[in-house]
Amino acid sequence: HPRTGGKLHILGITRCLSDPRFGITRLDFKALDYEKPTVGDEDAQIFWDEEFGKWVMIYASLRQPDGTSGKYILRLQTSDRPDGGFKDYSCFTGVNATGVTSAKVGGKRYVFTGDMDTDGVNNYPVFSFPDLERVGNLNIDITDGGFRGWNNVTPFPEGGKTRYVFLAFDRGQSTDESNWTYGRLYLY
Repeated sequence: HPRTGGKLHILGITRCLSDPRFGITRLDFKALDYEKPTVGDEDAQIFWDEEFGKWVMIYASLRQPDGTSGKYILRLQTSDRPDGGFKDYSCFTGVNATGVTSAKVGGKRYVFTGDMDTDGVNNYPVFSFPDLERVGNLNIDITDGGFRGWNNVTPFPEGGKTRYVFLAFDRGQSTDESNWTYGRLYLY
């Protein structure tokens, strides 16, 4: 495929029966079964949401609502099983999505993604779950200097001084524009 330099760039799934932290683990994967897959879809997170009562997959999708391919949009699909059968539930087209994640903050689930404003600043938009309505941006004191940077909001157990950690990395292109550098890490 031209967008991937001849490499297969699809969402896949596998099952690991051993503990991959020890030794070398080789896993074979198969293409994930989901509605209208598009070569180039990426950054999927699959999780069970008890309140929603479904398996949820959020990801950066190249498929636009009209069926054409374009910039990455934020897409949410649901299924009754974790290994496939995902169907469209909601999407948001107003971002150039990357590094899609979800976490509960204050007992309420949100969806986070990287994006870049026209001024080159990564805004880290925040969305409601499961409807993907934009509710704002993460409020961080200094920019990470990244281009469509990845983010991860992690809640910590109550009782400590830290309630949440936000980990991000910037993402500039290499000089020949053939690959991402995935440069510095930022811990907030």
